[in-house]
Amino acid sequence: MRTSFLFCTVTALFVSASAQAEPLLLPDAKPGLVTAWSTTSGITTLTLAEGVDAEAVAQLIIDGIKGAQAKPDGERVLITGVSEARLLSQLQAMDLSTEDDDVDAMLSELQNPGGDDDGSGSSIRAGKKVQLHQVAGPPGPLVDAEVLQVQHARYPLVVVTVKVRRGPKSGKGPRPGDTIRVVPYVKSKGGVVDPKHPQSQLNVGAWYVQKGDRVRLRLEEKARKKLWVAKAFERAK
Repeated sequence: MRTSFLFCTVTALFVSASAQAEPLLLPDAKPGLVTAWSTTSGITTLTLAEGVDAEAVAQLIIDGIKGAQAKPDGERVLITGVSEARLLSQLQAMDLSTEDDDVDAMLSELQNPGGDDDGSGSSIRAGKKVQLHQVAGPPGPLVDAEVLQVQHARYPLVVVTVKVRRGPKSGKGPRPGDTIRVVPYVKSKGGVVDPKHPQSQLNVGAWYVQKGDRVRLRLEEKARKKLWVAKAFERAK
């Protein structure tokens, strides 16, 4: 993990993210992260290279190929709803990140983030499977705030600018009236949020907040280069 902070724009962040991705298939349907395939009774079975996340590949196919259904099966992915020829053609245009997304890496690469700066984001609202008090972790500043701006990097990493409504009156945390930028901590790989990490399951909802939303945050005790990392991020009811 890098400890120095390098500053660049979100455009560079996207370039960096793309550089860490690998193709599922190479041109002319040569093996990539997918090393072999076969089709029987309308089911195409993809065999993956060692260490490749089958769940992430399945989700990438579902999201990227209209009509395709994909199911992870050990180190394989089973595909239905699309012909083998069309599937292989589409896989050549698909890249999968093979590294974990990391908030610290984003902080080291991010300054003046871009993206959807009007906070419009998506109209989809994330469901809450866990509550803030369940993932708060060690003590840290607890803040009630209003969303002013939402700036998306690569999913699910997002920077949310908020105005503090209520917060600690002493210590090193932000004060009521302060405007701060917050990065909710989310553990993910290739844009797929870790389903076994309750902190991430809560914090991924930050991707969908909009300007004017009220939120509750559990922050790290200190800001990192003027960015606060939220250990827990929840839309207030």
